[in-house]
Amino acid sequence: RFVQGVSWLTLAKTLLLGYESADASLGTIINGGGVCSMLDTCLIVALACTCSGIFNGTGMLKKLEQRIAALSAGIGTYPVMILTALAGSAIFCNQVITIVLCSTFFRPIFRAQGRSDEALALDIENICITVPAFIPWSIICSVPLKLFGADYRSMGYAIFLYAMPLFGWL
Repeated sequence: RFVQGVSWLTLAKTLLLGYESADASLGTIINGGGVCSMLDTCLIVALACTCSGIFNGTGMLKKLEQRIAALSAGIGTYPVMILTALAGSAIFCNQVITIVLCSTFFRPIFRAQGRSDEALALDIENICITVPAFIPWSIICSVPLKLFGADYRSMGYAIFLYAMPLFGWL
Protein backbone atom coordinates (compact mmCIF):
# COMPACT_ATOMS: atom_id res chain seq x y z
CA ARG A 1 0.00 0.00 0.00
CA PHE A 2 2.70 2.46 0.98
CA VAL A 3 5.07 1.64 -1.87
CA GLN A 4 2.51 1.45 -4.68
CA GLY A 5 0.23 4.21 -3.41
CA VAL A 6 -2.99 2.23 -3.82
CA SER A 7 -6.09 2.64 -1.68
CA TRP A 8 -7.10 0.13 0.98
CA LEU A 9 -10.09 -0.82 -1.16
CA THR A 10 -7.88 -1.58 -4.19
CA LEU A 11 -5.52 -3.58 -1.98
CA ALA A 12 -8.40 -5.62 -0.54
CA LYS A 13 -9.84 -6.22 -4.03
CA THR A 14 -6.43 -7.37 -5.30
CA LEU A 15 -5.97 -9.71 -2.34
CA LEU A 16 -9.38 -11.28 -2.89
CA LEU A 17 -9.75 -11.25 -6.67
CA GLY A 18 -6.14 -11.13 -7.87
CA TYR A 19 -3.94 -8.66 -9.68
CA GLU A 20 -4.91 -7.11 -13.00
CA SER A 21 -2.27 -5.18 -14.89
CA ALA A 22 -3.14 -2.05 -16.85
CA ASP A 23 -0.72 -3.21 -19.56
CA ALA A 24 -2.42 -5.99 -21.56
CA SER A 25 0.84 -7.55 -22.80
CA LEU A 26 2.24 -7.70 -19.27
CA GLY A 27 -1.12 -8.90 -17.98
CA THR A 28 -0.87 -12.19 -19.84
CA ILE A 29 2.10 -13.01 -17.62
CA ILE A 30 1.17 -11.61 -14.20
CA ASN A 31 -2.64 -11.28 -14.03
CA GLY A 32 -4.45 -13.53 -11.62
CA GLY A 33 -4.03 -14.87 -8.14
CA GLY A 34 -6.00 -13.78 -5.13
CA VAL A 35 -7.74 -15.74 -2.44
CA CYS A 36 -10.76 -16.53 -4.64
CA SER A 37 -8.57 -18.30 -7.20
CA MET A 38 -7.45 -20.70 -4.47
CA LEU A 39 -10.88 -21.63 -3.13
CA ASP A 40 -11.10 -24.88 -5.07
CA THR A 41 -7.68 -25.93 -3.79
CA CYS A 42 -8.64 -24.99 -0.24
CA LEU A 43 -11.82 -27.06 -0.56
CA ILE A 44 -9.86 -30.08 -1.83
CA VAL A 45 -7.43 -29.82 1.10
CA ALA A 46 -10.33 -29.42 3.56
CA LEU A 47 -12.11 -32.44 2.06
CA ALA A 48 -8.93 -34.55 2.18
CA CYS A 49 -8.28 -33.64 5.80
CA THR A 50 -11.93 -34.26 6.70
CA CYS A 51 -11.80 -37.70 5.08
CA SER A 52 -8.57 -38.45 6.92
CA GLY A 53 -10.17 -37.42 10.22
CA ILE A 54 -13.22 -39.58 9.51
CA PHE A 55 -11.03 -42.54 8.57
CA ASN A 56 -8.93 -42.14 11.71
CA GLY A 57 -11.87 -41.53 14.02
CA THR A 58 -13.89 -44.49 12.78
CA GLY A 59 -10.97 -46.85 12.27
CA MET A 60 -12.23 -47.59 8.73
CA LEU A 61 -8.72 -47.99 7.36
CA LYS A 62 -7.15 -49.70 10.39
CA LYS A 63 -6.70 -53.02 8.58
CA LEU A 64 -5.15 -51.27 5.59
CA GLU A 65 -2.87 -49.32 7.93
CA GLN A 66 -1.78 -52.60 9.56
CA ARG A 67 -1.09 -54.18 6.16
CA ILE A 68 0.97 -51.18 5.10
CA ALA A 69 2.96 -51.40 8.36
CA ALA A 70 3.58 -55.12 7.85
CA LEU A 71 4.60 -54.61 4.22
CA SER A 72 6.90 -51.76 5.26
CA ALA A 73 8.59 -54.06 7.76
CA GLY A 74 9.06 -56.63 5.02
CA ILE A 75 10.22 -54.71 1.96
CA GLY A 76 10.92 -51.25 3.35
CA THR A 77 9.02 -48.08 4.06
CA TYR A 78 10.11 -46.16 0.97
CA PRO A 79 8.91 -48.64 -1.68
CA VAL A 80 5.66 -49.17 0.20
CA MET A 81 5.08 -45.41 0.27
CA ILE A 82 5.63 -45.35 -3.51
CA LEU A 83 3.04 -48.12 -3.95
CA THR A 84 0.64 -46.34 -1.58
CA ALA A 85 1.04 -43.08 -3.47
CA LEU A 86 0.41 -44.83 -6.79
CA ALA A 87 -2.69 -46.58 -5.45
CA GLY A 88 -4.02 -43.44 -3.75
CA SER A 89 -3.52 -41.40 -6.90
CA ALA A 90 -5.14 -44.04 -9.08
CA ILE A 91 -8.19 -44.25 -6.82
CA PHE A 92 -8.66 -40.61 -5.80
CA CYS A 93 -7.11 -38.93 -8.90
CA ASN A 94 -5.69 -36.31 -6.60
CA GLN A 95 -2.27 -35.45 -5.23
CA VAL A 96 -3.58 -33.76 -2.07
CA ILE A 97 -5.54 -36.78 -0.87
CA THR A 98 -2.50 -38.96 -1.56
CA ILE A 99 -0.35 -36.69 0.61
CA VAL A 100 -2.86 -36.79 3.46
CA LEU A 101 -3.24 -40.59 3.23
CA CYS A 102 0.50 -41.21 3.22
CA SER A 103 0.94 -38.84 6.13
CA THR A 104 -1.77 -40.68 8.05
CA PHE A 105 -0.48 -44.17 7.26
CA PHE A 106 3.24 -43.57 7.60
CA ARG A 107 3.50 -41.24 10.60
CA PRO A 108 3.07 -44.14 13.09
CA ILE A 109 5.55 -46.24 11.10
CA PHE A 110 8.16 -43.47 11.12
CA ARG A 111 7.67 -42.89 14.85
CA ALA A 112 8.00 -46.62 15.58
CA GLN A 113 11.26 -46.58 13.60
CA GLY A 114 12.46 -43.58 15.62
CA ARG A 115 12.44 -41.35 12.54
CA SER A 116 11.43 -37.70 12.69
CA ASP A 117 8.44 -35.90 11.21
CA GLU A 118 10.97 -34.04 9.05
CA ALA A 119 12.09 -37.35 7.53
CA LEU A 120 8.45 -38.22 6.85
CA ALA A 121 7.89 -34.81 5.24
CA LEU A 122 10.94 -35.30 3.01
CA ASP A 123 9.75 -38.74 1.85
CA ILE A 124 6.26 -37.34 1.23
CA GLU A 125 7.85 -34.55 -0.79
CA ASN A 126 9.98 -36.96 -2.84
CA ILE A 127 7.15 -39.43 -3.41
CA CYS A 128 3.67 -37.98 -2.97
CA ILE A 129 4.38 -34.79 -4.87
CA THR A 130 5.84 -36.48 -7.95
CA VAL A 131 4.44 -40.04 -8.11
CA PRO A 132 0.78 -39.00 -8.66
CA ALA A 133 1.86 -37.56 -12.00
CA PHE A 134 2.47 -41.14 -13.21
CA ILE A 135 -1.29 -41.74 -13.21
CA PRO A 136 -2.66 -40.40 -16.52
CA TRP A 137 -6.15 -39.68 -15.15
CA SER A 138 -4.82 -37.93 -12.04
CA ILE A 139 -5.41 -34.18 -12.00
CA ILE A 140 -1.70 -33.49 -11.55
CA CYS A 141 -1.00 -35.31 -14.84
CA SER A 142 -4.05 -34.69 -17.00
CA VAL A 143 -4.36 -30.92 -16.45
CA PRO A 144 -0.77 -29.96 -17.45
CA LEU A 145 -0.87 -32.30 -20.45
CA LYS A 146 -4.13 -30.75 -21.62
CA LEU A 147 -2.83 -27.25 -20.92
CA PHE A 148 0.22 -27.83 -23.11
CA GLY A 149 -1.62 -29.94 -25.68
CA ALA A 150 0.72 -32.86 -25.00
CA ASP A 151 0.03 -36.55 -25.36
CA TYR A 152 0.39 -39.04 -22.47
CA ARG A 153 3.41 -40.52 -24.24
CA SER A 154 5.31 -37.35 -23.33
CA MET A 155 5.37 -38.55 -19.70
CA GLY A 156 8.37 -40.68 -20.65
CA TYR A 157 10.35 -37.45 -20.91
CA ALA A 158 9.39 -36.21 -17.45
CA ILE A 159 12.77 -37.13 -16.00
CA PHE A 160 12.26 -35.10 -12.79
CA LEU A 161 9.24 -37.23 -11.89
CA TYR A 162 11.36 -40.38 -12.05
CA ALA A 163 14.50 -38.86 -10.56
CA MET A 164 13.02 -37.48 -7.32
CA PRO A 165 11.67 -40.76 -5.92
CA LEU A 166 14.71 -42.67 -7.23
CA PHE A 167 17.29 -40.34 -5.68
CA GLY A 168 15.28 -40.20 -2.47
CA TRP A 169 15.36 -43.99 -2.31
CA LEU A 170 19.09 -44.16 -3.01
